[in-house]
Amino acid sequence: MLYRAHMRIEDAAGNTTAVRAVYRELLDYLEDLDAEPSAETTAFYERKASVTAASRTF
Repeated sequence: MLYRAHMRIEDAAGNTTAVRAVYRELLDYLEDLDAEPSAETTAFYERKASVTAASRTF
């Protein structure tokens, strides 16, 4: 939840690069624990990634 909150703050500030960086940091941390991010965190990241990718095509 802490990482998702951080991602939301960065998103609100318009910092999509930081959103990606925070998610990658989370994945690295969880890999050490042999765990995965919550479904909510992954869904948030995927929504933001798809919006960013869509905005690059125009």
